[in-house]
Amino acid sequence: MLLRIGELTSDPQGFLYKFMLLVFGLTIAITVHEFSHAYVAHRRGDDTAGRMGRISLNPLVHLDPIGTILLMLAGFGWGKPVPVNASYLRPPVRLSMALVSLAGAAANMATAGFLAMLYRLGLEAGSPVLWDLLETVVLVNVVLAIFNLIPIPPLDGFNALSAALPERMMRPMAPVVKYMPLVFLGLLAMDAFFPIGVFSFIGWPVYRIGAALLGIG
Repeated sequence: MLLRIGELTSDPQGFLYKFMLLVFGLTIAITVHEFSHAYVAHRRGDDTAGRMGRISLNPLVHLDPIGTILLMLAGFGWGKPVPVNASYLRPPVRLSMALVSLAGAAANMATAGFLAMLYRLGLEAGSPVLWDLLETVVLVNVVLAIFNLIPIPPLDGFNALSAALPERMMRPMAPVVKYMPLVFLGLLAMDAFFPIGVFSFIGWPVYRIGAALLGIG
């Protein structure tokens, strides 16, 4: 479910309806995603996030202030990063880091699969709004999972790749990595305010593939 600012004037009621569905779906998906990072880090020996109360399905402990504001204003956002202290992780540390990095995407896909099963079993019953909500949560989880696997910083795919590759191969990228969050934010903003952007170019095919695989949409 991709939003375009132009829809606000052409179909304000439809835009608001889709916006509310998307905010709900993203809140659920981000909460599951960040909880899973914290839980797997705890299981692999690092309780840094656990001591901060991050092993929780309460959305309030996972929502980032800026990411939440953008979620409410623009329909996209992100969660508060889960802190991981590699020195506490159970060896092999690289494996532990990779598992923590991939945990969020894995949990999003598991959530999507389970809810898609419920959606398909109960599609003929209940309120249309309820099934719109369920469909949105499923698809947002799929998109968030695959989106986070893109191997660019600060996404989880890059963190998993960093854990898998030798340090000597990742070292030349260090000067670029620190600026990538700003580039990432700029690309997200372009998606919200322009007819086509980098992430919607990726996200739309993922959305359609996910819908087809899960038998919804």
